[in-house]
Amino acid sequence: MPEERRRKINGRAHQRFPTSFEAWIGRHGLYLPAQVADVSVRGARIILLHQAITLAIGEQVTLRAHGCELDATVVRRSPDGYGLHFLSDIAPLQLVRENYAPLSRLKSRRPAAGTPPGPGETSLSACKG
Repeated sequence: MPEERRRKINGRAHQRFPTSFEAWIGRHGLYLPAQVADVSVRGARIILLHQAITLAIGEQVTLRAHGCELDATVVRRSPDGYGLHFLSDIAPLQLVRENYAPLSRLKSRRPAAGTPPGPGETSLSACKG
C-alpha cells in the first residue's frame, strides 16, 4: 500500500508501536509516574498514573525512561491518555527493547521505586532516530 494512502487511512505519518512500560514525565522540575502505551518516531501516547494531575495541550514536558530522555510537547488529551510530540526523531523499537530488558538487568539499573531514572542511568541510545 502506498505511503500516502496509508497515512490517509490511519491519519498518522509514522507507524505506532503498542507497548506498556514505566516512564516519567517531567514538568516544572517535578517528575510524574506514567505508562507509555504506544510510541512512534515522533511521539508517544502516555497515561499518567496519578489521575488528579493533568497536562495542558501545548505544555512542554520531558519523557524520561530507561534508555532515553526526550523533550516533547503535549498535543492531545483524551480519555485514553495524552499524546506527546517529540522535538526530535527517535528509534521507537530500540526504546521499547531498552524498556523490556530482562528483569535482572532492570533490577540492577532501576532506581528505588518512585524515583525517575537520572541522566547517568540512561544510555540515550534509544533517542537517536
